[in-house]
Amino acid sequence: EGVSVGVMCLSGLVLVLSTWPATAEVRTLLGFLCHQIRARCFTLWGAPMPLCARCAGIYVGVLTALLMARRRVEGRVRGAVILTATAGALLSLAMKAASIDTPNIVRLILGVCGGIAIVTVVSFLLRFFDALSYAARLLALGKIPESRVQGR
Repeated sequence: EGVSVGVMCLSGLVLVLSTWPATAEVRTLLGFLCHQIRARCFTLWGAPMPLCARCAGIYVGVLTALLMARRRVEGRVRGAVILTATAGALLSLAMKAASIDTPNIVRLILGVCGGIAIVTVVSFLLRFFDALSYAARLLALGKIPESRVQGR
């Protein structure tokens, strides 16, 4: 839980920094997170944002997914969002592989999908490995009979 709060704060900070006028310091700081190609950045106050549309979308998606997890959004709604986000992330990868150029608004939307999909996959993997280590501890303590583990 502490990790998700930390990631939410970091994502929020990156998004706030990305809306500031693009000073050299802000560009340098966010340059580690994004290629910052000006043609792929939205323009605010006459200056390009220091994050491209896709990277900004990814941070919005990560923040959205973490907020949904903390708010315990209803299962069907969460499932629909995850399914849509996964489809969008796969579409984004396919378009990139086929070298299809898209407008920035499409990059932003597909970035949001990618951010949600990333959090979903990481969350699943963390839960899976946590359950696996719990089962291994039970097995080591002898709380699970050996015959059950081998399927007899």
